[in-house]
Amino acid sequence: MYVADVDINKNDYLLCNRYYLRRYFGLKEIILLGILFVGGIVLYFVFQQIFMLIMSGITLLLTLAVVLLYLYTGKRQFKEEFLARDTRKWTITFDENEYAIETHEKNGEESFTEVRDYTQVDRIALRKDRIFLYTSPATIYYIKKENMTSGNYEDLVLFIKEKFHPMKFKMKQKKSMQFPYNPLGPKT
Repeated sequence: MYVADVDINKNDYLLCNRYYLRRYFGLKEIILLGILFVGGIVLYFVFQQIFMLIMSGITLLLTLAVVLLYLYTGKRQFKEEFLARDTRKWTITFDENEYAIETHEKNGEESFTEVRDYTQVDRIALRKDRIFLYTSPATIYYIKKENMTSGNYEDLVLFIKEKFHPMKFKMKQKKSMQFPYNPLGPKT
């Protein structure tokens, strides 16, 4: 059994929140936006197509606005979830069949426990000195190396790799793109 007592602070929480952004906005998306914007500039100067320049600029601005909105909502979520309810600590316990997250609210006077099966997780990121656990897009937890109170960090990482499905460790998943039907029949 592994137990971690996590003191919640804003910087670590927002780091965990920003890391989840990689699921939707990574290097590939940045490169594609750059190509789109450069293509709009080239089309403007070569063919005098101002419409393409405007559309690529609008796309770039909308993407920037969505990323900034995501970062703002992460800060707002921290304020509402932790500062407003005076939540300062999580106790995260991993055992053979399930993991439990105990949230200590009102400066430790009240606590609520959430018990989950190992299949009930959205994503997991294993970093060198911390673990990011995303139980849903809006519910995130982190464990730092120094937060371990029972068991050590390296053994916990091996335990997590054993218990969770390997696809949970990939922030992005490739989806096979195909038509709903194949008019030529199955491939042989």
